[in-house]
Amino acid sequence: MLSKFDYVRPQVLEEAITYLDQHEGTKILAGGTDLMIMLRHHALMPEHILDIKSIDVLKRLEYHPKNGLFIGAAITVNEVAESKLIQEKYPALAQAAHSLASYQIRNRATLVGNICNASPGADLAGPLLVYEGQVHIARSHCIRVLNLNEFFTGVKKTVLQPQEMVIGIGLPIVGACDVSVYLKQARIKGHDLVGVAARLTEHKKLFLAMSAVAPTPVRMTQLEKMLNLQPLTVKRANWAGEAVRTFIKPISDVRSSDEYRTHIAGVLVKRALTQLLAERSEEMREKARIPLHVTVNGEQVDRLIDPTMTLLHFLRKELNLFGTKEDCGEGECGACTVIMNGVAVSSCIVLAVEANGANITTVEGLGQAGKISILQQEFIQHDALQCGFCCTGYTSSVAAILSADKRDDS
Repeated sequence: MLSKFDYVRPQVLEEAITYLDQHEGTKILAGGTDLMIMLRHHALMPEHILDIKSIDVLKRLEYHPKNGLFIGAAITVNEVAESKLIQEKYPALAQAAHSLASYQIRNRATLVGNICNASPGADLAGPLLVYEGQVHIARSHCIRVLNLNEFFTGVKKTVLQPQEMVIGIGLPIVGACDVSVYLKQARIKGHDLVGVAARLTEHKKLFLAMSAVAPTPVRMTQLEKMLNLQPLTVKRANWAGEAVRTFIKPISDVRSSDEYRTHIAGVLVKRALTQLLAERSEEMREKARIPLHVTVNGEQVDRLIDPTMTLLHFLRKELNLFGTKEDCGEGECGACTVIMNGVAVSSCIVLAVEANGANITTVEGLGQAGKISILQQEFIQHDALQCGFCCTGYTSSVAAILSADKRDDS
């Protein structure tokens, strides 16, 4: 049994603030994933429980092009993890939310609750720190906004006063080329040993934050300054993986030793920064994509493609036409042969952009109405078959030769 308490569920924020102001010993219930456990073990014995889930203003999950993102205190972790907008603009936050505990817990736990619990290993704190999050705190007749890096004061301690409640977290807008990542090492799912959040802005400014390496989640501001003196490279990422160990003070507990946490922190920082470099390169490739309009096996295909993509990779990766095989990669073996504008070509040495406006036939398009061509039937009839790599190439080559000779299959 839980200890006795009064339970109230206000419908508007003003009612909740007034109740907090008038009733000492009140605990706020949003998701309750931590509170319920403490109540069950009598680690907390509050006189009053204030359930805020019915307050509409706390259910806001909004993005404004000028003001950025606002996440209300009643928004669950799964709502954050599954938000397409957050996945696109704040990917590290979506990744951290998805990694938290179990699906059932995420359906109840709230982002604000994860921050207010102030665990040193809070999953969501790191991404919020690298996005320069701000905490919106309400009390009677007043709302104040505080930078998240000023919110934590110690293990499970914050600046919140008894008459105050967090109503939401705000994140500034991010640039189109902003990339970020969240990585963590856990003994089992939900029991974090180290968490790392890293972000590289479109202006190449680096942000780095960690959890479970200090009494509170922490922005690595000194290391950031050192890293931002030079452009981020693989060599710099490797250096940061070593250097970060001098900036952290993890503890030993039943889950891990401080030595292991220090080691894995360096590994995760190196991985995170290396991943940022890879994602920035991918971002630049996305911006460099150009349009391709081509007819493949009688159907018009329109795509935006990487100009470095070969025709072979376009057919296989973009159109799932796997009859065209990849083998030597040098145009020698013929396994990748397709017919382009009536001529047999090795698609591994043709850029996809060169096929713009062309008519392409692959081995899948030699037949009609779902049936193989007469040529393919003759190959089968006369046992003119080799391995699966070769036969598609030479079938396409012979079809092109016959077509160029103005003869049909028969």
